[in-house]
Amino acid sequence: MKPIQTVLVLGGDRRQQSLADALEAAGLAVRTFGLGEKSARAAADLEEAVARAQAVVLPLPCTKDETHIIGAAPQIPIDRLAALFLPEQLILGGMLTASVAARLQRGGCRVIDYYKCEEITVRNVVPTVQGILKQLFEQIDYTVFGSSACVCGYGRVGRATARTLNALGAQVTVCARSGAARASAETDGCASCDFQRLPEKAASFDYIINTVPAPVLGAQVLRILKPSCLILDVASAPYGTDFAAAERYGVRALQCASLPGKAAPKTAGEILAQGILHLWEEEGYV
Repeated sequence: MKPIQTVLVLGGDRRQQSLADALEAAGLAVRTFGLGEKSARAAADLEEAVARAQAVVLPLPCTKDETHIIGAAPQIPIDRLAALFLPEQLILGGMLTASVAARLQRGGCRVIDYYKCEEITVRNVVPTVQGILKQLFEQIDYTVFGSSACVCGYGRVGRATARTLNALGAQVTVCARSGAARASAETDGCASCDFQRLPEKAASFDYIINTVPAPVLGAQVLRILKPSCLILDVASAPYGTDFAAAERYGVRALQCASLPGKAAPKTAGEILAQGILHLWEEEGYV
């Protein structure tokens, strides 16, 4: 394989600008498209920019509607972009569905979902939790210290969030399906329950942070919440909250997407760049 020397960073949010900066600092020739940049590296023509790149880096997530690249201005249809790719190119995108990945590689190019890189997902927890705290602080008019919090799910993000809230003095209940996860939460100093018992406890919470990408906060729970309760749903699609039911019951429920790009885009972009460079090294592109 030829070493990658030319890269196109296309679409996304402020993370992609930081990603482009980090790849440039690593010695690569970087161009951008659709980021709203006013610099020498910003390409004016999409076709030319794609043709010159050995690798194209798409956003995280790559798309929301499976039709357009997220964040690109003007909008870029996925199928139009895919038609420009060459067989020898490497295409990288974040959170690719099987359908989108298949459409991107229809011309024979290689497609990699860089968000499957464990290094990136582990490091991405920190800016994600910072984003959760930022959202929470902007929405509440009381201190986290002494508040009653529920964290649904105890994966990487759920665990880091619960530990952080616990350290800030919140009374944290972790709701998780597995007994092992609940045991881990208890050893971390939190209370725990399973989802069957969540309706029994729901009325006591000041806010709920959901990290589970499956329906766990439905009408049975939402109708019991106190009027001031806040839900921050930070899970990926299809999310965990019945937002229509939340509206019916007058519950504030926010779908919080792309938190690292909002709370810490510089660090989040550097994390992506570092992970992508290591991925290229492992795959023989360096």
